[in-house]
Amino acid sequence: MISVPYLWISLLVNVLSQWACASGVHQMTSMSSSLTLNVVLNLRKLVSLVISVLLFQNPVTPGMMAGCMLVFAGTFAYSKFRPVVAVPKKLE
Repeated sequence: MISVPYLWISLLVNVLSQWACASGVHQMTSMSSSLTLNVVLNLRKLVSLVISVLLFQNPVTPGMMAGCMLVFAGTFAYSKFRPVVAVPKKLE
């Protein structure tokens, strides 16, 4: 049986997850505005930060907490108060 070091497996998982993320970003770029894409990417970074704190017990600084609150508040405000654009109906 072939023994594969743990770091190589971690690297492979990281590369695959980054590929999936980049692929999703490229698809979303074609379907949404740049502002929506920016909000989603900021939210993804917030989730990564929270996972980092929970999983690796990284310290939470006051600046980090303020940044998290701003990203969460901005994402919430964008989702609730952005203008909804009606899709025009096709003329037949």
